[in-house]
Amino acid sequence: MLGMNVEIKRLIYSYLIAMSLLTAASGAVFAYFEGTNMPVAFVSIPLFFILTLLAMLLIRRNNTKKGKPQHMFLLLYRAVRMFMLIAFVVVSCMLLQKENLLRFMIVFCVFYIVLGVVETVFLLKLSKSEK
Repeated sequence: MLGMNVEIKRLIYSYLIAMSLLTAASGAVFAYFEGTNMPVAFVSIPLFFILTLLAMLLIRRNNTKKGKPQHMFLLLYRAVRMFMLIAFVVVSCMLLQKENLLRFMIVFCVFYIVLGVVETVFLLKLSKSEK
């Protein structure tokens, strides 16, 4: 994490904390309602969001090296994230069993909304600080 500015470190920490809390909460909900029967495929949800965080960091690093404007980073990141999201959902829907599909998509949507709020707050702060 050397060479990263403070805002990026804050994003990483808040993103990982939110993801840890969401993972623990979803595990607790499954344990309460289903015993300990949490499908293995649900582990792929936090892994997907870690990959989107890594993609954002790579795009951000390349954007700052080339000196491109901030809005280019935001647009490129949102486009890459959307393509990753579509690919993940399509592959997940093809691989999961039908009885786990609805629960998987509900948990995925909760992760997506909460982590999307974390990212949006970060990106708004970042764009205001660079003006």
